[in-house]
Amino acid sequence: MAKHLLLAVSLHHLTGSAELVTLLNRFGHCYNYSAVLELETAMANALVLSDSVLPSNISATDNKFSHTVWDNFDILEETPSGSGTTHSAHGIVIQEVMATDVADTEVPCRQLVPITKKRSVAYTPQAVQPCFSKKHVEPSSTGAVSVPSVDTSPLEQPVFNFEGLWLICRKLFPATLAVPEWSGWISLLSPQPMPMQSKIGYLTPILEPITEYSTVAECLTMSIKVSSELRQSFTFVTMDLAAARIAYDIIFDDVVKQQSDMSRVIIHIGAFHTMCAYMGALGHMMSGSGFEEVLIEVSE
Repeated sequence: MAKHLLLAVSLHHLTGSAELVTLLNRFGHCYNYSAVLELETAMANALVLSDSVLPSNISATDNKFSHTVWDNFDILEETPSGSGTTHSAHGIVIQEVMATDVADTEVPCRQLVPITKKRSVAYTPQAVQPCFSKKHVEPSSTGAVSVPSVDTSPLEQPVFNFEGLWLICRKLFPATLAVPEWSGWISLLSPQPMPMQSKIGYLTPILEPITEYSTVAECLTMSIKVSSELRQSFTFVTMDLAAARIAYDIIFDDVVKQQSDMSRVIIHIGAFHTMCAYMGALGHMMSGSGFEEVLIEVSE
């Protein structure tokens, strides 16, 4: 059954112990160790031989909106000198598909390699192209971007009515809690159909530290390829603050040199770093007002 295979692969990934997998297999709880190696080898070969940057579960035909997320993956093994540890960059694709797309009739993006008796794979990662970028101030968008005029069409008008009605109801009935929060209010009254569950696909890891300019440039290039195959005009990328600073330098340098590859890339900073920025601004504004002493006394 699927649970026997999932348990065996999870144990092998977490522990790497052949004895543990074999022990549970003899009790009838999971697959045998040889079958796990053959399956992992077939999955690795399918990824290496793929001619598309898209993961297999990402639909290339019914894309509604998608964006990529990149973050560092540091194992930090214990070495005598402290060097030689694993630092890599891993990315995922989060996709929302059209309402007509059915999960049971997905079209695979690649031809899967059948499982053979091979139990190992030799993989040579491609070298990351070097990237040299100077720190630039954000270029001026005067005359380069045309902002469309705001037009409250009949389809958008109910949204403003819902917002005003929600504010009035929340003000009139605060004690009974009869009116839900904003997200619940929109879910109940919006005439639009409820969104489908997003798909999450894993991109090919980049075996270089994400603090390097060349690694971040490769992340942006791969994200642009994903948007191109999904026929999406703009590329939305989410990174943490350290990687986003490098990404901004690369994008601004590309705009200054009037190259169009990065001009449609929009960088989003993670929610944690956005919250840290707000808390830092709040601390700066409240500095010297006694706010810190109040919090310390309340906590004690």
